Amino acid sequence: MIELRNLSVGYGSRTILENIDMEIHDSRVLVLLGPNGCGKSTLLKTILALQPKLSGEIIVNGTALEHLTNRERARQMAYLPQSRTTPNISVRRMVLHGRFPYMSYPRQYGEDDFRAVEQAMELTGTAEYADAMMPQLSGGQQQKVYIAMALAQGTGTILLDEPTTFLDAGSQLDTYRLAKSFAGEGKAVVLVTHDLPLALQYADEIAVLAEGKLCAFGTPETVYGSGVLDRVFGIALKQTETEDGRRYYLI
Repeated sequence: MIELRNLSVGYGSRTILENIDMEIHDSRVLVLLGPNGCGKSTLLKTILALQPKLSGEIIVNGTALEHLTNRERARQMAYLPQSRTTPNISVRRMVLHGRFPYMSYPRQYGEDDFRAVEQAMELTGTAEYADAMMPQLSGGQQQKVYIAMALAQGTGTILLDEPTTFLDAGSQLDTYRLAKSFAGEGKAVVLVTHDLPLALQYADEIAVLAEGKLCAFGTPETVYGSGVLDRVFGIALKQTETEDGRRYYLI
């Protein structure tokens, strides 16, 4: 579990979010929602110690974030940033990068590393093109490879920053389903997105960030019922019951 206690984040003297109190639980998908520039990505980077906090506490499985080494943090939290370069290497080699936190110099992969990589590729459906080169893949396939790399890292928490950007509808659904399956295996999944209907459909919990604060936190039904999403985004969000369960749509 990751606890955020009275946390304020930003850059230098500029505060973007302040007084954030929130818990990130295992076995749940937490989706961060909010307008552009509200601090979603900054919050993720601060949780990962990629960006210094301004004040407050971040507790990772009972230990203050600043007391963890870089390697210890990388063994507890995996991160998929919004923008990445695509190296000219094979899919299997890309996924192997997720094993770096467990290796010392010189890097030599062992049986545990290859086993973790093969399992991650099977779970994400990337094993069938394990020997293909990354630039040869579609955007959706590449995204699955990056998710496999994060999964191979063997952490209890996976943080995904807008993982469905530029993906087609099918690939977007695959990404949300993978996130849900990871939570089903006991991992905490934090996902940043702008897709409100899919977020409400697949999330276990929703955190709404706006105007420098945490405006709402709770189940999709609770957050939807509060009307906060309509106010924050200036939209009309509706729900309907279908044969496959509750669905949300925008007007």
